[in-house]
Formats: sequence, C-alpha cells, structure tokens
Amino acid sequence: MKENLKVYSNQKAIPIIDKNGNVNKNSNVYKRYLANRGIAVTKEYYYIDHLYDDYYAVLDVVSTQSVFEDELDDAKVLYKWGVICLKRDKNGKIIRFEEELVVPFLYDRICPDNLETLTAYADENHLTYIELDKKSPYYGEQLVPAVLTRAVAFNVTYKGFAECMVDGVIGYIPRNITPLTTITKDDLLTREQVEYLISINTADYNKLVEKINHLTGSESLRLVRKP
Repeated sequence: MKENLKVYSNQKAIPIIDKNGNVNKNSNVYKRYLANRGIAVTKEYYYIDHLYDDYYAVLDVVSTQSVFEDELDDAKVLYKWGVICLKRDKNGKIIRFEEELVVPFLYDRICPDNLETLTAYADENHLTYIELDKKSPYYGEQLVPAVLTRAVAFNVTYKGFAECMVDGVIGYIPRNITPLTTITKDDLLTREQVEYLISINTADYNKLVEKINHLTGSESLRLVRKP
C-alpha cells in the first residue's frame, strides 16, 4: 500500500516562567509531525519541510534564555534547522518514531541541492554544502566550512562542480571534494581550470602519465580522477 505522508500539527502547552515568577503551564505553541494516513510516524518538531525521498528538514528549539514572559517570544527562543531521515525495516516499511537525525540543529535554513547534497545557511550571509550520500564516510557532514557568501547548486554551470564565493572571489569546487575545515579564495578552481578538467579524456591522459613516468623513472606526473 502506497504511503500517504502528510504533515499534521498539534497545539502544545509549553510551561514557562511568567513575568510574576510563577510557572505558566498554558503558553501554547504548535508542533508538527509526519503521519501516514493520520498515524504519526515521526516525533514532533516546530516545522517539517520535505527535501526529497525520506529526507526532511526539521525545525526545533535548541536553547532558550531565562526570561520573565507570559508567552513564548521568538526573540527569546533559538530555533535551528536540522535534517532527519526516515528509518525503514527490511520490507521498506517506516519504523515509527525512529527517524535518524542526519544533520544536527545548527542552521538558519536548509535547501535541497543536486548530487545528494544540501545547501545550508549558518546565518543570513554564510553558507555551506552538506554531504547526503549514505555511502560516503562523510555522510551528514559539511563539505566546506560555512563561510561561503555564494553557493550555487552542483551541476548548474558544469557537471560535477558547484560555483561558490569565498572572500569576494567566485570559483568552483568538485563534487568529490574531501571535506575541508578551512577554505580560502585560493582553494577555488577557476572557470578555465574546470573547463580544462572537463575536456580531459581521463583514460588517454592516464596512459600518457604512465608512459612519461616509466620513461623518466619517476612519478613526475599524477593520474587524474574526475568528479
């Protein structure tokens, strides 16, 4: 039977300390959950947004300040986005309430990208790419630090590459990048470098590299691996 997954909401009473210093149990907010034909299959979050397949961006409270208010105030509560993936049994049936938190609640915004990646905003001006290939050892991790001021999806301009900006300089990174903990404008590939890499016939180039290295008796050239 085909799943009919929809987002439902519940009104919840969230206890807080009111302006008189007393516990107010009647401060109401809405929390959302994913359900299959009305039966809940996920825990509750403040917002749920479908990315693709079994992946969902979810919003939750990560911290609150100690304040004297009689209702929840966005200025006093810190909301952040993360990513969950539904868990299924060997028959492909969703295991209720067992979703995996793939990406922790760290981001102001999360958007689907190409080639099993996400684009995430650490704040209004700084972005990163996140690995979402389950076979990757870096599954759920940032591909680069969240310092990009521009981050175009992969495959938009060149297949296997994404256009981004660091320190005011626009360049490119390959999809098969090993996650970096620092990145500068000098790390980016230029348009000319990407076009050269794309134009290379990898098999022929590698044969030439092997021949040159054999003739010179050294590894003066290296094999290439396309993204």
